[in-house]
Amino acid sequence: MGLSPPHSEILVSYVPAVVANRLAEHPFPIEAPQADTALCACLSLDIAGFTPLAERLAHRGAAGAEQMAEILNGAFGPLVAVCEEYGGEIMEFEGDALLAVWRTTTEEGLGEAATTATACGLALQETATERRTRTDVALSMKVVVAAGSLRIFYLGGVDGRRQCLASGPPIAELGELEHRALPDGVLVSARVAALLASGYEGTRGTGGGAATVHSLRSPPRPRPVDRRQVPPRAWPALLEYAPSRLDPELIGSPEAWLAEFRRATSVFVNLIGLEHDEPGELERLDASVRAVQQIVGHYEGSLEKLLEGAKGTVLLIAFGLPPGVHEDDPTRAARAALEIEEALGAHDLRTAIGITTGVVFAGPVGGPSRRDLTIVGDVVNVAARLMQGAEDDI
Repeated sequence: MGLSPPHSEILVSYVPAVVANRLAEHPFPIEAPQADTALCACLSLDIAGFTPLAERLAHRGAAGAEQMAEILNGAFGPLVAVCEEYGGEIMEFEGDALLAVWRTTTEEGLGEAATTATACGLALQETATERRTRTDVALSMKVVVAAGSLRIFYLGGVDGRRQCLASGPPIAELGELEHRALPDGVLVSARVAALLASGYEGTRGTGGGAATVHSLRSPPRPRPVDRRQVPPRAWPALLEYAPSRLDPELIGSPEAWLAEFRRATSVFVNLIGLEHDEPGELERLDASVRAVQQIVGHYEGSLEKLLEGAKGTVLLIAFGLPPGVHEDDPTRAARAALEIEEALGAHDLRTAIGITTGVVFAGPVGGPSRRDLTIVGDVVNVAARLMQGAEDDI
């Protein structure tokens, strides 16, 4: 694999931190399927305001795309830096949201992790506030923290591409908390509030529920993650977990990943009926991901995301993004959706699928040390809402 060390650092930035850290310590391919279990504090931040901004800037063409990229990365770059300064491993980006985790092995360690994640959340809010005072862009941010046992799945492998999925009660709690969070302070789960005990200033829900934290009485010092270098022999394994649209031959060319507005088709697929903790579910989940990879590859789309949310396991698929651009991409998306529905039905899974076509912003999001390829736009959000209302249908 012909990557120079600087280019390998760019590749590392596009891979979930838990994958990069694992390959740095054990530079061997991560065979799928498998799952690791760890106690974790999990932090999710969600920035509101990018979608209407993308709709406005789309009319300005290339200049609008450049401005959108500048605003998006100007917002996320400092937030990525704060997460890493506090030792968080950034698992994934989802449009205008980010997930970071703090892994540990003991209950005592979980208390420390929860405190650190909460301190990080407060620092994130402070950073976002400082940025809002320096720009005229109207953005607001919600930060939520949960804690508990997390499973990290390593899945797929079709065409040399694999997926990493974080799943467990803390992830489900984050989704519930996000609906209740306000752009002020950090909303923490009942378990995190209990772990913090009397060590915070804020408001607690009735009955020992979630709490909004405004400050910590004894905030921990930031402790950055010790980032080890991934050795060259592990670079091929690293590439397996990079975005499928990332071309290793072009990774060193700044102009290769110019942000752009373009017409694309978004497909959201909700896998209904998976219980990740049940015996045999790892194999069924992996078979489902492989089936989707096979179908999406056949129609030359891209599997953008594999996520766990309030609705369970969700896949985001895109058609019409380079290098897979065709005049009939909406038709390809519809045919792929029908085949996915049938293929997953063979694994005793029900699906809810939403499809939309329209103009999206496509480009890198994040900072130099951790980023991803993302798509942002109202049509993406509409596809997600259509999926939520589909109920075993397309």
